[in-house]
Amino acid sequence: MPRFNLHLLAVVALSALATASPLRNYVRDTVTIPSNVAPGTITSGCTEFHTVSGGETCNIVEAEFGITDAAFRALNPEINSGCSNLIAGLAYCVQATAAPTVPPNVANGTIINGCTQFFTIPTGATCAGIESTFGISDALFHALNPEINSLCTNLIAGDAYCVAGSPPTTVPIPSNVAPGTITAGCTQFATIQFGDTCMSVEATFGITSALFTKFNPEVNAQCTNLIAGDAYCVGGSA
Repeated sequence: MPRFNLHLLAVVALSALATASPLRNYVRDTVTIPSNVAPGTITSGCTEFHTVSGGETCNIVEAEFGITDAAFRALNPEINSGCSNLIAGLAYCVQATAAPTVPPNVANGTIINGCTQFFTIPTGATCAGIESTFGISDALFHALNPEINSLCTNLIAGDAYCVAGSPPTTVPIPSNVAPGTITAGCTQFATIQFGDTCMSVEATFGITSALFTKFNPEVNAQCTNLIAGDAYCVGGSA
């Protein structure tokens, strides 16, 4: 009669159980925002972060955590179209209660990063009415939509404003920032890759052409002088 190694059988059984357990489907109610979170990553509503290791790509991270490319980019909008700016050692969001969607009619200057809800205002809307409807303070509403003046007389009907979330903290100015780019008020930078255009950058980061031009006035009207390798502002208020 063969003698079985009970310890080995136990190890194999535990290994099989761990493999079969759907640990990735477990959603925590709260999660601590890591100190190494990547600038631009949306933290509000995020239930799991992953610190990128050297050699990891978007495809690798997405496969590991079972997240679609669209969802991963929605949670980490600072990642460029080629996914060439993942930074080893920084943490990215890989799971959330809901992936935020930036509407195409978002108002110029409204904070995108950190916003968890947008609202398209009707004719006649007021700041007080919006704040009451969504239970948001006047201070936070203005912080999320800094383009609105103190008297709230410049709301634009048909534009979408942020009505929930938290404004991002100041992000460090990258060493490769493009000459002429306005850094004051910028909450997100992106390094241009070969083949990028103003339209592709604006679409990737959900920024209007008007706001991109405000932050990067050195870019000409034809957008023929983007410099690959230089960082441009792609989020914030001006």
